[in-house]
Amino acid sequence: SGGDLYNRFLRRALSAEGFRFESTTLGRLRPGAFPPATEFWLDSLYIPDVAAADPFGPRDHLFFIIHSLPSEDPGKPPGSAAILRLAEDRLFGRAAGFLVTGERTRDRLRARGLAARPILIVPPAPCVLPKAPPDPPAAFSGLIVSSLIRGKGVPDYLDALGREAGAKDDFTIRIAGRTDIEPETAAACLEAVGAHPLLGPRVSHLGFMPCDE
Repeated sequence: SGGDLYNRFLRRALSAEGFRFESTTLGRLRPGAFPPATEFWLDSLYIPDVAAADPFGPRDHLFFIIHSLPSEDPGKPPGSAAILRLAEDRLFGRAAGFLVTGERTRDRLRARGLAARPILIVPPAPCVLPKAPPDPPAAFSGLIVSSLIRGKGVPDYLDALGREAGAKDDFTIRIAGRTDIEPETAAACLEAVGAHPLLGPRVSHLGFMPCDE
């Protein structure tokens, strides 16, 4: 996934700068498994499991790599979102700092009373560099790389695009991503796009593609 690639690039950058570290799994992350005062960098995907296990000692240092906040997933029912928010608040109260992918997440953390903690913004960078200056296209051409799930916001985006697009707008959009995670969401999304008089001819779904492709 995009988050996996992002984390991989972070590890490569740390190694290139001479930092020593190791990666672990949730199964190994249990009380007493690591020396006291260990510095942990935790992916936000694992916040629910880590909050339930509570494997950290009082001297450990916790940093969070936040791709997105689990409690703000657009597909979460209100009850589940509230439980996740409590887990986040409990863990973030112990956090020594945060690494986020953009200003929006930084602002959300500040609004939640965490402005005094260090918050480092590291935007995702393209991993394929252009070989020459791009030729400006005559029409807008967009590519979305994402599974068709509510949490990624793609269905909501396409729904909004269908309301805003006009007959004179010249654009094409391709979507590369899985449909099997939330098959009902994906099917409804693609059906709505296909039935839309403007989006049908302009939006195409490429299906799942390996990251390198």
